[in-house]
This record gives sequence, C-alpha cells and structure tokens, in this order.
Amino acid sequence: MIQALRLPLAARRPPDRFRTIAVAISCIAPLAILTIVAVLYREAAPAVVHFGAGFLLARSWNPVSLDFGALPFIYGTVATSFIALAIALPVGLAVAIVLAQPGARRLRATIGTGVELLAAIPSVVYGIWALYVMAPYLFNHVELPVSERFGFIGLLSGPARQTSLFTAAVVLAVMILPTLSAVSRDV
Repeated sequence: MIQALRLPLAARRPPDRFRTIAVAISCIAPLAILTIVAVLYREAAPAVVHFGAGFLLARSWNPVSLDFGALPFIYGTVATSFIALAIALPVGLAVAIVLAQPGARRLRATIGTGVELLAAIPSVVYGIWALYVMAPYLFNHVELPVSERFGFIGLLSGPARQTSLFTAAVVLAVMILPTLSAVSRDV
C-alpha cells in the first residue's frame, strides 16, 4: 500500500485511452456534417446569388441561355416517391403479415428469402433492369393500353413513354419493399 503511494501520479491514474479515442471518434461525424454543409454553402452561394430563390419554382432548364429551374425535378422526385409508396405499402404490409404468421413455414421461408435478396441487389442493377426489362414491358402491357383506353382523363392524357414516372415508381417500389416489410414486421 505504501509502495503504491510512492508511484508517480501518471502511474497511479493511467489515462483512459478508450474514452479519449471514443470521444475523438464521436466528434468526427458532426465535424464531417459541418464540413459538408460549409462546402455546399460555399460552392452554391454564387448560384443562389445569380439565380435567386426563383430557381426552385422555375420550370425551364436551358443551359445555353443559362436559364435553370428545379421545379420539374422536385415534382418528379415527389410524384415518383408517392406513387412508389402507394404501390409498395400494401405489398410490404402483406409480406410483413405473412412473415409474422406462425404457420406456413415453407411460405415464410420462400417469401422471406426473396425479400432479403431484393435488399441485397445494388441500385445500379435495379436501374439497368428497369431500363432494359421493366420499361419496355410496362410500356407495352400497361402504359400504352391505359393511354389508349383512358387517355381522355387529364392525368392519363398524352403519349405513353417507355421512361416515365410510372416506370420509375414501380422500380422504386420494388427497391423499398424490403425496408417497408421489415419496418412493418417490427411494428
């Protein structure tokens, strides 16, 4: 006991290295976010000064005349997301209900494996599949017949296209299906 008191202070209270490292590492994430915000602000400031807030509500995009507007892109993102949720939510809830049932082990195993495999597919693969497989299929079997039969309705009017909001929404619905079913199962 007396020998322990004769030790230098550094030997009696060793530094808590783990705590120091943990605090240092936990400071990295907020610093990274602040750095990203600062760089975005610095790089976007000239464009915000030049184009103003009207950039968000303008509809045209013409790089030749330096006329830029983000409204079509914002609308496309919001519309695609809502359509994808409208498609994926009922399917995700149904999958979650099937996976939560105590019976039908084979069905649960098959559906559970399929949904987990969907979660493992990279988004680039989904995009290529959508462009070369899903877009032509939806154009020929869904969009063209709907446009021909119900084209008089405002929302469905206009020419059918292979690359459309509907195609993007269907692919996005397939992409979010594993997450929706997992969240629904946990709730």
